[in-house]
Amino acid sequence: MSGVIRHRPRGRGLETSQLLLLALVLTMPLRSAANYAPGQTVPISRRTQYNHMRTNWEDIVARQCPRYGHTKLVLLNLQEPNDFKGVASSYKIALEVGKERLQTQWLPIISEVKRETVPMVVLDLFHAHGQLRRIQASVAQLNFEGECESED
Repeated sequence: MSGVIRHRPRGRGLETSQLLLLALVLTMPLRSAANYAPGQTVPISRRTQYNHMRTNWEDIVARQCPRYGHTKLVLLNLQEPNDFKGVASSYKIALEVGKERLQTQWLPIISEVKRETVPMVVLDLFHAHGQLRRIQASVAQLNFEGECESED
């Protein structure tokens, strides 16, 4: 029966070519979920401390978050605690940046010393190859003439 073609019933399993394609796809290097594209929003959360009482982490609105690879200045509204005493109180903030969850130290926004300046948090994001590597934060005091006084 050399001229007869036998019909082989197909099962529900994968064909060899499909298995090979699946194996190639699984072995391809995948981009990390933490990679950022230029201009992409980098998520930030904040936490505050007032007189040794801390709040939970809360996300910052996307329009106030930094963009990957871009310099950005934003105004961040801080909530006044219910029992805020003013001059003799300390108010601190900590930030958590990116999918990598890099955290800053506690940054003193309002100290026990009265000042005629507005606090400004300077947050530097160091990145390479689409990933955040480290962050550095400091507080600078902006006086009413628009001049910046660093607190390093």
